[in-house]
Amino acid sequence: MITIGQLAASAGCTVKAVRHYHERGLLPEPERDASGYRRYGAEHAIALIKIRTLAEAGVPLSRVKELLAAGEDQFAAAIADIESTLRTRIRRLERTRQQVARLRAATSCSCRPRSPTTCGSWRNSASASVAYGSNATSGSSCTPSRRTTPPAGSPTS
Repeated sequence: MITIGQLAASAGCTVKAVRHYHERGLLPEPERDASGYRRYGAEHAIALIKIRTLAEAGVPLSRVKELLAAGEDQFAAAIADIESTLRTRIRRLERTRQQVARLRAATSCSCRPRSPTTCGSWRNSASASVAYGSNATSGSSCTPSRRTTPPAGSPTS
């Protein structure tokens, strides 16, 4: 048997979060011992880890409560749907991260072109493909720079 603080620490949350889950009816409150402390068992730790995992996956707490009360098959089907949704979000985030990396590469170019079509880094970005057509993505005519500000005399907008 463990205390509320130990339970919270084992699940990576706060005592306040555990109490919130009690109030929302997600986590049953255990009996108190002779000294008035709540004593939690393994079943509480397992339930709290499920709650935290689902909440971190973006599942609303009202839905978490439904899932915890669901049968084994229904719970497994819901978990498969949640996992599929997470995979989709990860793919979308990865595409966005790649676009940001291309943007960073294009903006760190030492040539700081007046026209995006003269810069190989820009031409290799997805934005250039959309803005200037597929022919704008071939070749590279510049080298990356560590410069974070434009060179003297270059346009700022």
